[in-house]
Amino acid sequence: MPIKRDWSKISEFCHDARTPERIFAHYQIEKALAAQLLNSDQDARLSLYAEVYGKLFTSLEDHPQNRNEYRDDRLVNLQTTLLRTLIQKGARFGELGAGDCKLSLSMCSHCSSVNSIDVTDALLPPGEKPVNFQFVRIDGIHLPFADNSLDFMFSDQLMEHLHPDDAVRQLSEVYRVLSPGGAYYCITPNAVTGPHDISVYFDNVACGFHPEGI
Repeated sequence: MPIKRDWSKISEFCHDARTPERIFAHYQIEKALAAQLLNSDQDARLSLYAEVYGKLFTSLEDHPQNRNEYRDDRLVNLQTTLLRTLIQKGARFGELGAGDCKLSLSMCSHCSSVNSIDVTDALLPPGEKPVNFQFVRIDGIHLPFADNSLDFMFSDQLMEHLHPDDAVRQLSEVYRVLSPGGAYYCITPNAVTGPHDISVYFDNVACGFHPEGI
């Protein structure tokens, strides 16, 4: 599969300093894991989300997320500023698909409790965390929180990672755990501007872990 002629421009935009050979290695691994997830049954997916994402990060030491290059600090700062205008001080906050937990950690000084939620802790930074922070590992669908226990939930580039059959199930869980008057701020990519995963270097339609429109 030849890389696109303008791959260097894509690489610069994505803050990705890898060689075409390493980008292609990433593409092969992610495409295979995404196909495995897409073709799995509902019961298998409860453990498969953690398995495939864990394998992606452990197989690719130079993955931008492993190198802490995926989420620009400027974006985190912008999102933090926005969320602090939307969320009442002292609220109970949860971030779905927290990844490196940068945003969750930035909200600890504003919220009474911060729950950083993901299927794997592979990107969780080491070191001491604020006392009101906790990392919560999930199966991709179910949220281990009591009904009405969170006031605000946020996700960025998360919903499209789910199997099409699981999106409504996860949304039902979000609705369940939100308090009356609570809110969910969900950001997803648009297929018109995609692909938004590693296949941007090779394909016109996303075929990795970031397929749009599901």
